[in-house]
Amino acid sequence: MNQRIDLEDKLNNVDYDLHEKLFKKKIWELKDVSLFTGLSAKTIQNRISIERKRKTRSKRGNFIPYMKRCGRLFFDPEKILNWIEEGD
Repeated sequence: MNQRIDLEDKLNNVDYDLHEKLFKKKIWELKDVSLFTGLSAKTIQNRISIERKRKTRSKRGNFIPYMKRCGRLFFDPEKILNWIEEGD
């Protein structure tokens, strides 16, 4: 039983450390958003692509907030957090 609690504590610490490192970054890349949301990078890319083609808010919710520079996607952590809180 103690081994299970120790393992859970270690996992919680890893999770906390990961989120702490993520939020120290001012700009996230696609892999960071994927890690934080649990969505695959491909899913995020597909959603952005569909939203760009429609140029309107989808029935599923708000646009994923992103910036695109030199063909790469970048994200503001605070905007991603707000997007999640507003609902997908």
